[in-house]
Amino acid sequence: ADTDETIKAKPIEALHTMEKKDTDVPMATPLMQNRSLLMGIIAGLSVIIAVMALIKLRNIKSSLKENQHRLQENRNKYRLLIETVDDGVLIVQRLKFKYANKQVYEMMGLVKGSDISRNLVDYVYPEDLNNVLESYEKTMVSNNRETSFKVRLMKPDKSILWVHIRFVQVVWDDEPANLAFMRDITAQKMMEHDLQQAQRM
Repeated sequence: ADTDETIKAKPIEALHTMEKKDTDVPMATPLMQNRSLLMGIIAGLSVIIAVMALIKLRNIKSSLKENQHRLQENRNKYRLLIETVDDGVLIVQRLKFKYANKQVYEMMGLVKGSDISRNLVDYVYPEDLNNVLESYEKTMVSNNRETSFKVRLMKPDKSILWVHIRFVQVVWDDEPANLAFMRDITAQKMMEHDLQQAQRM
């Protein structure tokens, strides 16, 4: 009888053991499910944001490259325009010319690229220097953004060049400067001088 009860008890104990093992396995709670879902959404959003950032960066690079190309085209057009006009064109900053087109060099009898002074004062006829300085100052420190005057310049061979200069206030390399247009009026001045001499006779 004891043997039979022992035999019957073992399956019951085994059944209790299986039930205990089943209860040890953690069951997925709603909180854990929501957390997994949230992590999946965050991962998906991260991928989308990364892709959008790459697309935006590519568009910015493309737009920047296009703008640089357009800017270079405009610079080439302006350079061509300045180099083909009849007047001399100067950028004067702190009484030194930062840029001069080929007409300026031709008028002044200078060789482009050679070791020459870039100080505008060095080319102004001494008696006209005060007039040049006053006109330059007008456009730099006053409300007059534009002024014009006639002045004598000295060429390297010591001959006199009469020019009409028009100063316009501009910004060059983030600093105030003057855009100067220079026209040779030497022939006109010589005619005026000859006429005055004829009237005196």
